[in-house]
Amino acid sequence: MVRWTGEKKKKRSSVFCVMNPSASSASVPKRNDRGPHTSPIIWPQLVGKKFEEASEAIKSNNPSISIQCVTKDTILTMDYRLDRVRIYVDDEGIVARAPKMG
Repeated sequence: MVRWTGEKKKKRSSVFCVMNPSASSASVPKRNDRGPHTSPIIWPQLVGKKFEEASEAIKSNNPSISIQCVTKDTILTMDYRLDRVRIYVDDEGIVARAPKMG
């Protein structure tokens, strides 16, 4: 049984930051730095191309990436994965939206 004593509990918040004094600010990665991957995240120039052309262009940037062809009736999961590119195509197999990672 918990008994209320009328006192408010104090919130404790702790923030720990470990700084290396010998590290310069130039070595700290920027927020939008994607590390060793230099391939783009979105390919707007592929809209209007055939699926095969679009998938080849994306694979040429990053051969280890997984490509999914998505039609209007495809059921998708909502997970976000940087090793996957979904290419949305219309009924003729033409890219309808800009393919992007995720």
